Amino acid sequence: MAKANAKPELGNYTIDQVFARRELGNMIILHEYPLSIVDHMGFRRYSSALQPLFKIPTRNTVKSDIINIYEHEKKRVMKLLEGIKSRVAVTSDLLTFGNQKKGFMAVTGHFIDEEFILQSRILRNHQYHLQPIHPNYNFTGDPAMAQPMTSFQASSSTITELKLLRYCNF
Repeated sequence: MAKANAKPELGNYTIDQVFARRELGNMIILHEYPLSIVDHMGFRRYSSALQPLFKIPTRNTVKSDIINIYEHEKKRVMKLLEGIKSRVAVTSDLLTFGNQKKGFMAVTGHFIDEEFILQSRILRNHQYHLQPIHPNYNFTGDPAMAQPMTSFQASSSTITELKLLRYCNF
């Protein structure tokens, strides 16, 4: 049994900088850490203790890596949607923050996959600047709020994958 304070021995080890940076980007996305985490002394010391060979990227590099992750995921979702045989149901959700004048609308596509499992993917999100409104305000009549959904106003009650992909600007 290994002792708690024993030093593990390393053989010939090389670090995959690209993989490590991608995982750093995924961690920042997953936990919603600020990009400035790479500048925090505690993070730098911890990373160095774990792997001295890891070159901690700058904020701009992390930002670029995250954009690349986003583009990759967007292509993956597009490919997934192109391959499904079922219809896609589209919903929208509006999130507002109490005293802030910001609102976010997310458009989500829901479909049944080949194995009959319900899948949901966020297809688009949009930030709005909200004016003070009455609690009973009907957002559906507001042109600014309805704009992301206007592409779906079709005579048919179902949406084909092609219309969905065109709407999402993929």
